[in-house]
Amino acid sequence: MLHYGHYLFLNWRRLEYVETFFCRHGKLLIMGARFLDGLRQLNGIVAGMAWIPWEQFLFYSSLGAGFWVGFWGVLAYRLGEGVAHVGDVIIKVEL
Repeated sequence: MLHYGHYLFLNWRRLEYVETFFCRHGKLLIMGARFLDGLRQLNGIVAGMAWIPWEQFLFYSSLGAGFWVGFWGVLAYRLGEGVAHVGDVIIKVEL
């Protein structure tokens, strides 16, 4: 990993910091990483480096995915209601 680490600005100190931070806050990071594009891709790699059991990773990743889908589903539904309301107002103004 560190052989090519200089391309990603990684060194032992930064790698140890990420690993200890992930061990301390890993459950929340696994769930929250769904909402941040860069973390979403690195989530599994860092979880493997921190030796998070795959069952625990699967549970919290699925929980985060459920929150992510729910958030965007509710947001799209609410925006759709607003757009429909604006369309009704435009039709009334035209008449």
